[in-house]
Amino acid sequence: MFVEVRGQLDGLGTTLVASKIEGEDEGFEDDMDEAEIKGVVSAYNAADGTFMLQGQQVDASGAELEPASLVLADGVTVEVEGQVSNGVLIADEVEQKGRKIEIQATLSAVDTLAGTVSFNFNAIDVTVRVNAGTEIEDDNTGNDLLLADLAEGNFVEMEGFAESPGVINAVEIKRVDPDEIRIVAPLEDFDGTAMSVDLLGIEFDLTAASFEDGDDNSLSAREFFDTLVAGDFIKIKDDDSNAVFDKAELDD
Repeated sequence: MFVEVRGQLDGLGTTLVASKIEGEDEGFEDDMDEAEIKGVVSAYNAADGTFMLQGQQVDASGAELEPASLVLADGVTVEVEGQVSNGVLIADEVEQKGRKIEIQATLSAVDTLAGTVSFNFNAIDVTVRVNAGTEIEDDNTGNDLLLADLAEGNFVEMEGFAESPGVINAVEIKRVDPDEIRIVAPLEDFDGTAMSVDLLGIEFDLTAASFEDGDDNSLSAREFFDTLVAGDFIKIKDDDSNAVFDKAELDD
């Protein structure tokens, strides 16, 4: 049977924990003018730009990548649009899908030569790559910005995708007025006894936090930590920007 399975990858990225399974039509015809498919890249061949997606061979050698910062590799979730010729999907566009990492905080550094911006939490830097495909703008004026227009001390909202552990590619950066500090990222590890979570390679203390589920219902600390699974997206907030995170919630 051909089926569509929806769910979330576990912390290792090797097992899909299914939340929904439904029947699907059996693949593509050998020749189609329009085709669209979404899934996780496997058997990626960088030399010729081909890979497999849900058992379908894809030729992305001439495709437009969205965002432009997208780096194709095994394990990356994408949506492909194009046409099928002789059983091969010739991609016109490959768009990265999946959950975005979000950081709303003050920039601790801007490096125009390296093409990066950094945030600092608990004396540890989180460095984010910025490239030609990254949209940068000022939220107050609506004007487009260059990386050189950003500076240490600017308060920004950043959205991006994890390319690999410790590497984030920014899709969008907005310079905004200072507000609550917020991080939305996949859970790497947690300690229910110490009441801490590991996000972006950093351990965050949640002993002063209140807790909620994905529907904004209050949870006790024990209920919250009993619910956690590595790979879950977690949102933590520091409402008054005093370096103490005072709210944590499951981010559906």
